[in-house]
Amino acid sequence: MKRFLPIIFALLASALPAMATHNRAGEITYRQISKNPPTFEFTILTYTKSSSQADRKELELNYGDGKVDTVPRIKIVPLPDDMQRNEYVARHTFNGGGVYIISVTDPNRNASIVNIPNSIDVVFYIETMMTISPFLGYNNSPVLLNPPVDNAALNQIFIHNPNAWDVDGDSLAYHLITCKQEGGLNIPGYTLPSQHPPGPANQVSLDEITGDFVWDSPKLKGEYNVAILIEEWRKGVRIGYVLRDMQIDVYDQNNNAPDIQAIPDYCVMAGDSIRFKVTATDPDIGQHVTLSGTGGPLEVSSDPADFPQPFTGVGTVSSTFTWATNCDHIRKEFYEMVFKAEDDFGKQHLVDMESVLIRIIGPPAQNLTAVPFGNTMVLDWNPPRCGNATGYKIYRRIGCANFVPDTCKPGIDPSSGFVLIGSVDASTFTFTDDNGGLGLSHGKTYSYVVVAMYPNETNGLASSQVCMQLKKDVPIITHVDVRKTDPSNGEVYLQWSMPTELDTIKFPGPYTYRIYGNSGFYENNPALIGIENALTDTFSVHLGVNTVDDANTYRIDLYNGPSGSETYLGSTQAASSIFLTLDGSDNALQLTWQENVPWTNKKYVVHKWDGSQFVAIDTVTTQSYKQTGLTNGQDYCYKIEGIGTYGTVGIADPLNNFSQEVCAAPIDTVPPCSPKLTVHSNCDNAENLLNWSYPAKCDKEVIAYKIYYATGEDGPFSLLDTYPVNGPVDSEYVHANLPTMSGCYAVTALDSSMNESEMVPVCVDTSCTEYVLPNVFTPNGDTYNDQYRPFPYRFVDKVHMQVFNRWGTRIFETSDPDIKWNGKIQGSGNPCSEGVYYYVCEVYRKSLQGPQLVTVLTGYIQLIGAPKPSTK
Repeated sequence: MKRFLPIIFALLASALPAMATHNRAGEITYRQISKNPPTFEFTILTYTKSSSQADRKELELNYGDGKVDTVPRIKIVPLPDDMQRNEYVARHTFNGGGVYIISVTDPNRNASIVNIPNSIDVVFYIETMMTISPFLGYNNSPVLLNPPVDNAALNQIFIHNPNAWDVDGDSLAYHLITCKQEGGLNIPGYTLPSQHPPGPANQVSLDEITGDFVWDSPKLKGEYNVAILIEEWRKGVRIGYVLRDMQIDVYDQNNNAPDIQAIPDYCVMAGDSIRFKVTATDPDIGQHVTLSGTGGPLEVSSDPADFPQPFTGVGTVSSTFTWATNCDHIRKEFYEMVFKAEDDFGKQHLVDMESVLIRIIGPPAQNLTAVPFGNTMVLDWNPPRCGNATGYKIYRRIGCANFVPDTCKPGIDPSSGFVLIGSVDASTFTFTDDNGGLGLSHGKTYSYVVVAMYPNETNGLASSQVCMQLKKDVPIITHVDVRKTDPSNGEVYLQWSMPTELDTIKFPGPYTYRIYGNSGFYENNPALIGIENALTDTFSVHLGVNTVDDANTYRIDLYNGPSGSETYLGSTQAASSIFLTLDGSDNALQLTWQENVPWTNKKYVVHKWDGSQFVAIDTVTTQSYKQTGLTNGQDYCYKIEGIGTYGTVGIADPLNNFSQEVCAAPIDTVPPCSPKLTVHSNCDNAENLLNWSYPAKCDKEVIAYKIYYATGEDGPFSLLDTYPVNGPVDSEYVHANLPTMSGCYAVTALDSSMNESEMVPVCVDTSCTEYVLPNVFTPNGDTYNDQYRPFPYRFVDKVHMQVFNRWGTRIFETSDPDIKWNGKIQGSGNPCSEGVYYYVCEVYRKSLQGPQLVTVLTGYIQLIGAPKPSTK
């Protein structure tokens, strides 16, 4: 093979000048034409070198559904600096829903890009992702209002903003990613502009919210490319993105960029107006500055904003932005305006950009009131001044702390303590809070706010807060205290506070308390278990109840009137007993308990049986407690005392209530420690060697080890073998004859109680791939070297081999690692002429995540002895 190298190098030297380069930047956007069938119009924008021979009058657009269209160019816009903008438009109808990657590939990326090695040989690639679903409704991609080409100056801060506008109001997020090559793969060796050269004074950043790309500051002149991914989110789900590949030209020039005075962000109630002045100055004397602006407020169809532009002045220039907002402008996401100031120095103008975020908030519900009624609260309000509210959300919290709605934070901040308790439609202006049917607690202060909702689930500004208490015109339960633990003869002591604000003139006696109860933490068809016949009778004991297997819940109802014609006046809230459970572990018991009560238990006292009585051993504020240092197999008994309060004058305080008594014994349920595993790959023998050791700090007796294997990180794991422990605990295992060196292993330990340690996988993803391509073959029909094949290879899953002629036209493509090119043009079967051909070969191996790109081989193939034409 060596004897052909001088010929190939000579041919390579003659072929390189003919390689056409031109593509600098671009993106793909779309708009939806119809929903059924799903039809979309796609627009491809590319920015190319005007003088290049590789002028693309048409491009191939891959729709991601197996179909590819050749799209004609419909417009050329000449730009300064030997550049032009090309616009291609196509329509396509998809067969159904799904996620599609729409992409364009152009083999002619421009040469000499600083941060892309050998950029002349790297394919230019852009893509857009879209989701078609009947649950989404219509969807259009964001449109990027600022072009993807810009100039920068050495040692000066560079700012660019794509200024994406989503007409549907979807949330947008910006990300800086690696520039892509064919197939959406990262370009090998790509680096950010800040790496030329790297250092603290050379940094790049991208604001994920505003889209401001800042380079502070360029140190090496030349052309650079960056890729910005603009994601589109709806209801918390990513539904698409647009990938922009943009170019920055850095010049060394005696010029300073203009400066736009800082402008604050704005939060405005719909119906109010915004007005602010935009001013730019240029530090260089005598230069003209042109001020312009782009953004969503200028694009809306209803009452768009006004910004007279372009404005040009010498040294300083100003223009005023005004926007009379209306209710149609309310949306969940902010609007963004990007203002641009550009000087007129030479051919390479410098710019400054200033981003302003504007949020249009839906106005609040008005005149909120709260009126107590029994154990409920009745809320009423008036609608907001905007008539496009879609409904209302009602929030409540305990207490009446200060609350001032923040215009820049519509809705309710979770840290405020307010909890959503209900919602109503747009035509309803009242809500009764009965605490989900459980009733509100007497003696507590409740605060309420109402939030008007607008289209696309957009929160409006919260209403003013209203605070109110229930009247104490019903009894208030204070004690559910387990006095005896027994499965059939248990006892529970009940106590309540009599109503002190009952209108005894309107509701005269006699009075009756009816006591209801059931097992569990919540009311569930409670049974009448007792009656008390005087308003001052405020306690009762429930006898013959099961206090072992579950908590018990109680409610007291108040009636007035003579027997047989009583009138219901109201109820306490339901309250349960404290229910304790014990879980045994090795030499320890875990205590956990719960209750459902209308008061607040501030702390709990843990009581333990000492052989003659229960004694307090600790006080905690949580509903769990662990006691260690116990003996396995020995019974221990506990009960919990809750200490609570309503925090209201006139109600007993503190409230002391006990759980049932529970006994249990510790048992060994603690697994051994996980062995420490290492895995080493031996590419020559196609095997993985496992070594493990048991941590010395773990005193668990280990009787065996289990070895597990999985082909991927997510499993499933299968058992390879089990090793009994006979002697030293350090062990090893050889997993041989592997088709791939990638895999995950785990070794677990077993103790004498058959507790198995946690599985801690260790994954190896070693690349042992060997793949080498020759640089010549002779498809002349002599049965020797008639096909282009690689040298013997190992651990290759697939390839993506492409062969191009000197004009950049692809003539052969395959995923077969054996390639088997016969020297003919794929599809037509016509023989290729003798000469030199360029190839790009992506080599993939099997990895933990599936096929993984190992390397991209590029080079030249000399075809000697043209193949014979195909015969029919």
